[in-house]
Amino acid sequence: MSAALKFQDEAEKIGSLESTYDVFKYMKTLTDMIGFTKFTVLHGTDDIGQLSQIAAINNWDPELLQVYDGEKLAIGSPIIRHANTGLQPLNFEIEALPQDRADEKRCLSVTLFKDFGMDHGICIPTFSSTGARGAISFSGNEASDAVVNDPAIQCLASLAFDKIIGSKTDPKMAAIELSVRERECLTWTAAGKTSSEISDILDISDHTVNHYLTMAGRKLDAVNRVQTVAKAIRLGLLS
Repeated sequence: MSAALKFQDEAEKIGSLESTYDVFKYMKTLTDMIGFTKFTVLHGTDDIGQLSQIAAINNWDPELLQVYDGEKLAIGSPIIRHANTGLQPLNFEIEALPQDRADEKRCLSVTLFKDFGMDHGICIPTFSSTGARGAISFSGNEASDAVVNDPAIQCLASLAFDKIIGSKTDPKMAAIELSVRERECLTWTAAGKTSSEISDILDISDHTVNHYLTMAGRKLDAVNRVQTVAKAIRLGLLS
């Protein structure tokens, strides 16, 4: 997934999706590709109610959703809290997550997710092209350290989130232009390269790479590199 060509292929697939059902099918495929079984796309919100109200799409088992919402387990959920406040991906094991819940609710939540094969997962905070916050969470029986450290997965998650939210591009964003070096640095960032690796590829210093990425982020009004890449792709600024 960290190969540039593979990432570009997946980004183009997301760009061609036309309906919520198309996104749902793609998310199921992506979930399988990265070694998980379940996903949910969450809207960011301070008013945490039932999961069914804040999840745009998911492939959770109906029985799990029924109990989860019936017991109001969204309240105090560390995953939903991270979706609302986090900036970096959270790699988690259900049983080890710190929770602001009564012991009874905590035990129920842990047991529920373990029973449905969702012991481990990753929650990736995402932002739409207009700045709307949310997250995409993947889960399954086994942990995947490779996924949490893969910028390409984070970028694809942001692109999919932007697609499902259906946000319109800010006219001001449409007029943005990136320099050749800014595009090069973003392209290699999307391919999973670090600043040090990009500096070797482009034969420039780490400091210069970070400068170009920072400038691109400012132009695109992005909060981190992942959002910068996602916005650049959304606007057609990366080839």
